[in-house]
Amino acid sequence: MASDNPLLGDYSIPPYDRIKPAHFLPALDKALEKAEKKFAAIKADAPPASFHNTVVPLDTLFSDIDQIGSIFSTCHNSRKSDEMEKISVALSTRIAAFAKKCFQDEQLGARFQSIPMPADAEDKVLLHKFAYRFKTEGAFKNDGSRLSAAGRKSLNRLDDRLIKLCAAFEGNLAKGAVRQAVPITDMQELKGLSDSMLSAFRKDAEEAGKEGWLIIPKRLQVESLLEMARSRDLRQRVFEALNRIGAEEPCDNAPLVKEILALRHQRAQLLGYPDYAAYALEPTMAGNLARAQDLMDKVAKAALPKFERTVREVCEYAGRHGGPHTLEPYDLPYWSSLCREEKYGYDARKLSEYLPLENVIKGFFETASRTFGVTFSENRSYPRLDSSVQTYDVHDSRTHSFIGILYADIYARAEKTDGAWMDNLQAKSTDRPRIVSLNMNLPRPAPGKPAFLSIEEAETLFHEGGHTMHGLLGTKTRYACLQGTSGSSDYTEIHSNLMENWVHDPQGLKSFARNPAGEPVPDKLLAAFIESGTFAAERQKLLIIQNARRDFLAHSQEPAPNQSASDIEKAADFDHPLAEHIRSYPLTRFSHLFSDPLSGYAAGYYGYLWSEAHALTAFKTLNEEGLSSPQIAPRMAAFYGAGSSQEYNRCYEALNGGPSTPQALLESIGITAGERD
Repeated sequence: MASDNPLLGDYSIPPYDRIKPAHFLPALDKALEKAEKKFAAIKADAPPASFHNTVVPLDTLFSDIDQIGSIFSTCHNSRKSDEMEKISVALSTRIAAFAKKCFQDEQLGARFQSIPMPADAEDKVLLHKFAYRFKTEGAFKNDGSRLSAAGRKSLNRLDDRLIKLCAAFEGNLAKGAVRQAVPITDMQELKGLSDSMLSAFRKDAEEAGKEGWLIIPKRLQVESLLEMARSRDLRQRVFEALNRIGAEEPCDNAPLVKEILALRHQRAQLLGYPDYAAYALEPTMAGNLARAQDLMDKVAKAALPKFERTVREVCEYAGRHGGPHTLEPYDLPYWSSLCREEKYGYDARKLSEYLPLENVIKGFFETASRTFGVTFSENRSYPRLDSSVQTYDVHDSRTHSFIGILYADIYARAEKTDGAWMDNLQAKSTDRPRIVSLNMNLPRPAPGKPAFLSIEEAETLFHEGGHTMHGLLGTKTRYACLQGTSGSSDYTEIHSNLMENWVHDPQGLKSFARNPAGEPVPDKLLAAFIESGTFAAERQKLLIIQNARRDFLAHSQEPAPNQSASDIEKAADFDHPLAEHIRSYPLTRFSHLFSDPLSGYAAGYYGYLWSEAHALTAFKTLNEEGLSSPQIAPRMAAFYGAGSSQEYNRCYEALNGGPSTPQALLESIGITAGERD
């Protein structure tokens, strides 16, 4: 009965507090049943085929299916379990089967191919989106010819297998992190770590039934630990534990990576593409491998010499202060932090004291209010998956009209997916509001104590906040499937990277950086932070580039039978003695690439660099015009409000006033025009 399954009843807000794993598949079956009827009606519509009787109905064909998928994704990311892993595979398989039925249908494919190109720009984007879908789901190949019945059968078999492999990859990461947890019983080993980290490690130990502290290696948390921990032995143990995740039995992802890459290559060739990278890059802002690599090469050429100078300077500093003569990758963050502090008088811990979580969230809300003309008001009445999740109503500050709902799930939990991300929880429709979520994994502070963020964590919150604003505002489109962050990663990441800049803007940061007593960050500390901002900043750009090189090599070549994941890593990495200090992600735990069968970051990780170059260029333009200028807000609102409904490069150039260049990105890491030559 519908009353027994909250997903089968009428609701405007997903009933997270009443959903059980057993509810998902019956709810999906009902959504598929409704979609089957819509699909039959589209096919039965009398000819001739037109944009309005064929393409427009496709826009909402998957609405109910996507709703169940979004709710499941939220629950799955929040509460990992073997049961949810099995449901994930079943859910993905059924959805993929229906998508294949639609986009491999000969009658519908013939109707679609006969539709003339519309004149309206938004209609063109929708038509191109579905043309790519028909092409990549197997109705016809890249050259426009029909895929044979045998070819479609092979494609379906490949996709079913990819679903299972990617689910297994994610499961291995979750289980592997727990298996690689580092137990600590001596407080002396934890010297230098923040109170919030210690509290979180103590709580994890208690939940695991262990004495002392337990460090479950999660990437973002490990980055902070490597900068703070005084114990070299601890840094090494945690760093090596992180890199063993997904690389050891019984959670070894190496065979899965190898098979996923082989199947993706077969899939791309079956559809008429030379390789998976060509397939994945076609609908992106960059458009092809050459344009993406050109930006990567220009930045790397300028950044590597600066990285050499930075490492040499840090090594010399460590040698003068009792450090090891040779720095290992787990040493460099710690000694870089101390060197930076001495050189500029910048103390990252002191700045953190002015970044309590509550203030940073408030600062993001105030920035969004000034930039987009919106207001946030907490509303605790909405159903939540965990008591720590906060929910906010978002309104237009001028018209007071309701925009949507923001869920903020900030704290780490043992069963929660690692990292930070934004989710589209619900599309805007006539009977349901737009809902998005901002997710992080901050260590939970001790009861009654505030959580303090590092400046990097504040950047991450603003980054994901940029995605949420794109998701909330990006509904000014006629079409549901073009709302919000539904575009390519190199485009959608511009919106998130752009918001990060307010953390580095002196006035922006000063507006919310206050300690719990309400005292503002001292001018001297703020100046030291800004002045030291380019110190070692090139490492992060080189990390993106070296990760992207691994990604591109893995997806742009025919997999060799004896080639392993580590072989790809070695071949892709810079031929440079400091390459290991960049600390790239091993393919065996590179979830961006392998957590989804056709992940938007597979052959798309370069998008972080591409989008950052575009975001920094745009912020420089906006800053030169004056961030408080009355002309800025309408342009920002238009850029975010368009969702993914406009041609990407044209929409960006309307914001920036022209195309992007690498100049602002290089300046942000302290490389002058003379050093670029």
